[in-house]
Amino acid sequence: MKQIIQSYKTGQMEIVDVPIPPCGDNGVLVQTTYSLISAGTEKMLIDIAKKSMIGKAKARPDLVKQVLNKIKKEGLIPTVQKVLTKLEVPIPLGYSCAGNVLLTGRNIKGIQSGDRVACAGAGFANHAEINVVPKNLMVRIPENVTDEQAAFTTVASIALQGVRQCNPTIGEKIAVIGTGLIGLITVQLLKANGCDVLALDIDSDKLKLAKSFGADVVANSTDTIASAESFSKGIGVDAVIITASSSSKQIISDAGAISRMKGRVIMVGMIPIDIPRDIYYKKELDFRMSMSYGPGRYDPSYETGGQDYPLPYVRWTEQRNMETILNLISQGRLDVDSLISHRFDFENVFDAYKVINGETNEPYLAVILKYDTTQIQKSSITIQKSEKNEDGKVSIGFIGAGNFAQSVLFPNITKLDCILHTLVESNTVNFAVVTKKYKILNMSSNIDEMLENKEINTVFITTPHQMHSHQVIRALNAGKHVFVEKPLAISEDELIEVKSTYEKSQRQLMVGYNRRFSPHARKIRERLDQVSTPLVMNYIVNAGKIPMDHWIQDPQFG
Repeated sequence: MKQIIQSYKTGQMEIVDVPIPPCGDNGVLVQTTYSLISAGTEKMLIDIAKKSMIGKAKARPDLVKQVLNKIKKEGLIPTVQKVLTKLEVPIPLGYSCAGNVLLTGRNIKGIQSGDRVACAGAGFANHAEINVVPKNLMVRIPENVTDEQAAFTTVASIALQGVRQCNPTIGEKIAVIGTGLIGLITVQLLKANGCDVLALDIDSDKLKLAKSFGADVVANSTDTIASAESFSKGIGVDAVIITASSSSKQIISDAGAISRMKGRVIMVGMIPIDIPRDIYYKKELDFRMSMSYGPGRYDPSYETGGQDYPLPYVRWTEQRNMETILNLISQGRLDVDSLISHRFDFENVFDAYKVINGETNEPYLAVILKYDTTQIQKSSITIQKSEKNEDGKVSIGFIGAGNFAQSVLFPNITKLDCILHTLVESNTVNFAVVTKKYKILNMSSNIDEMLENKEINTVFITTPHQMHSHQVIRALNAGKHVFVEKPLAISEDELIEVKSTYEKSQRQLMVGYNRRFSPHARKIRERLDQVSTPLVMNYIVNAGKIPMDHWIQDPQFG
């Protein structure tokens, strides 16, 4: 299948041909029919990626702080190596799409093959021919809603969550600053709530569109304060929803200035949050951030673990917001068709990004990609012809290509006289960088296919912890030597099963406890060889505090 990726190091985009990702127990395999390019978010990612290292640092001071903290804990050289490795990993683009279900995981209920679904999530609803989407990040599409319309679901849910944070009531006067894609959807949602809407922007064409969607008053944002005073009859607006993307600090100041006493200011867009204390304090304004497309966002237990929030306590989650958007489109109360300015076939995706990057000097709003669903897909790909291993070399099948594998294992393995035969990976983005950089002959998402290959005599396992014992057993049973990153197992029962399989296999099994090979450990061992009396040693590892919500703390994964 084909997918578009971008280098975070250089900003260069490319379409890569990668295997179909595995479905998993909690996922659904979806063949994409349409995806929506989120011009604001994706252009921001593209612009940051094209910056120099200094430019990237200025754009993301939060990441710079993380790097500095890591240097304090792990040292300069290891941190620099990890940062450089991270920069070389490309990023997938896209987070709002629609398509047809091809396959469902064992834990999926209510969705079956052939269903049409709208999908959400960066890293899940990518601009790719096929995606694996967790069950809480997709919803079934109503019959009278087209796939093209459904591709708006995620982006529209961002606008909906902003409106929910605003908590509007019938008759309230609300200003929307920024009438881009999300701003125009916000205008429609507020009108559906029975509110009077003031739309503010510097683009007259977008203001005309806002007017056609029901905005009561539209005005140039250079005249924000005067327009809002007239609109609110001198009282001030009840709420302001900021959907603009700008580097100007004036917007948040204007939002406070046009608000009434005890009004609300909701942040949905991307602007500097430099709140002028005097204005917000004297009016006792309520400033709220809107968390993307709703509760559940950024929570791994919800998004990837499939754990829903109980409806009586969390009425509107990401998924329920998505359902609401599709219902509004189905009922004709949300018009997304009028927002489409450009349509491109996926094979011409670079032309779409030329529009967004301003290379064509033409105005744009919603840019839609259409996919050819008639192409035959592959679960594995041979990059170059694999020669038979006749001289007994170590021929490696690699399962997993995460940060540790890329920063430590692959660079060291390439120094040895061995064959990197096949990479099996669930993350399609890793395929693109690893197979090319380390000249791996084949890539696949099918472990069985790799284990059955007689040219492979050794398997490296660097997957998440909970997969280790099961994959070790499968590899040993397939007659392969095995190197597995620590831990070998995460329960005593798993360890007993691994031990039994290993003893029958007559194959080598090694666990990646690398501290035994460090210069410090070797020096200690030399000294201990000179000690003839019994010895007890205690040592402390300064690894820092592990947060309670870290995956290591989860007994199922850690």
